[in-house]
This record gives sequence, C-alpha cells and structure tokens, in this order.
Amino acid sequence: MGNNEVKYVEFGGVLIPENCRRTTIPDENTGKTLYCIFFDEDGTKITYPKQTKKESADMEYVKLTAGGSLFGSKPKVHENHISKAEFDSLWRDARSVTSCENMNANSVKSYLKSDSNYRHIETSTSTGLKYYYESKVDTTPKIEYSTEGLVFDTKRVKLSNIDGAKYRGSDDEDIVTATNCNNCEFDVSDKNNNMIFNDKVKIINGSGNKVRAGEHDKASFVRYNYTTAKETHLKEYKGEGTHKQ
Repeated sequence: MGNNEVKYVEFGGVLIPENCRRTTIPDENTGKTLYCIFFDEDGTKITYPKQTKKESADMEYVKLTAGGSLFGSKPKVHENHISKAEFDSLWRDARSVTSCENMNANSVKSYLKSDSNYRHIETSTSTGLKYYYESKVDTTPKIEYSTEGLVFDTKRVKLSNIDGAKYRGSDDEDIVTATNCNNCEFDVSDKNNNMIFNDKVKIINGSGNKVRAGEHDKASFVRYNYTTAKETHLKEYKGEGTHKQ
C-alpha cells in the first residue's frame, strides 16, 4: 500500500486490514455467522462472531510529539499515555499566564473540544510541537497485523475490544496483544519456535481469556489503569499448557 499506510475495512463489526483474506462461515453450535480472516496461506487466522461497539466509561490521557525521520522528511508521530495527574498539572500550567511553560514557549493553547468538552493542550516550543488530549477510551473493535524479519518471520497481531474470538497462530514467531477483549482463545501451541524465536501473548484487561501455549511460549495477563497510566502484571507463564485469565 502506498507509503506503508494500512487501510482498514469493516468486517463483522471489526476494523481489519484491507489486504487480509476474509470469509464467513456458519457456527455449527448456534447457526449464526462467524467472520474469519486469514493472515497467510498457512492457516493463520482469527475467527469471531458479529461485534457491536460498546460505550466506554474510562478516560485516557495521551501525549503526542512529532519527530523527524532519518530516512525521509515526513515527521513521525509518537504517542504515549500519561496519567490524569500529569495531564491536570499541564492543564493548570497551560491556563496560567505566569507558568514557566508559557514563558518559554512560542505559543501555548488550552481549550475544550467543542463536540465533547474534553480538554486539549497544544504547545509549540524550541524542541518542537507537543499535543496533549483527554478522551474516552476508544472501544472500536479492531484487528491490526504486521510481519517482519529475515530469517524467521515475526507476526505481530493486535486485537482491541473484541469478544469471543479464536486465534490460530502461525508457523513462525507470533507476538499477540489483546486489549479489552473477553472470552477469547489464542492457540500458539504449534512447536514451531525455539527459546529465542518463541510466541508471546499479552492480555491487557478484559476477562475470560485463555492462551494455549507451546514449550517455549510465553503468556502474560496484565491490568492497565487509564487514570494512572500504569500497568500491573497479574500472571505470567512460560511453557506448554493452557493458561487462563
């Protein structure tokens, strides 16, 4: 795709990469439609029922910075989550005409986004543009995918806000992250890797998820707090077995 930009299409209520092969199949147990996408010709796939976007009760706080690229003139945007306490402090400084930030900056703006009344902050300093915002946590069901590597392909898969999905891993290294997903199964148990190139599954928030792992595979279950922007590791597993949240 042009300039490496991934385009997404809606399939069964989920945003998926446009270039994934996709099909629908009947669920033998319920008779309802299941949606299936394939990442390669070896059967690496995700199957899920129809998804519906939910309302979020959580707020998140994000810092955006733009930096130059060593291989081109197009700036690259870096996104980092910050805590509510840090955002509140930045908001107070941005609103204060006597703050050090205002005195050192070429321009500082703080404002409420008109359609949501969420706070946004813009600063333009000698080190570049910085942009901070608060918003409801995105609850859009989405699947992201990329592959990299020369000797061993590494498949990076990210699922967000999806319930009841089943993932079947590849013959190469799988690095899977599932955020705010429920009752999903991740099967990366094929003995296709070694101690260096092993499968890794990370489950963030959600409930009822399980990982079927192989001999050298790793699985972790963590809790992310959007208010403090901190991650707490709840369970970590290494090795063969079915690991449950």
